[in-house]
Amino acid sequence: MRIFKSSALQIAAIVLALAVFGVVGAKFAGSRAEQATLARMETVWPDFAAMQEPERMFLIQLSLNCQVVRRPAERAEVVECLRSGARQAGTDAPARLERLLPPG
Repeated sequence: MRIFKSSALQIAAIVLALAVFGVVGAKFAGSRAEQATLARMETVWPDFAAMQEPERMFLIQLSLNCQVVRRPAERAEVVECLRSGARQAGTDAPARLERLLPPG
């Protein structure tokens, strides 16, 4: 019985350690993805962080649709990615994106 109790405690400790590692790892990965997305968006909109929330959320959704973090952090690549995300998002999304795009 004592061996079983010891094994159960060891397994519980391992499970707890894995859970903590998973949470910390997920937060780290999420933070890196957020930073990568922000860097890409700022290639198109240098003041992206200061944009009004509805526009920012719309652009973030497009960036998730097209997986912008997998693209190079170059303006043309980001714009093309967002356009493809807009085509997936719905009928008014492409026109809304074009209105938000700065010239150049």
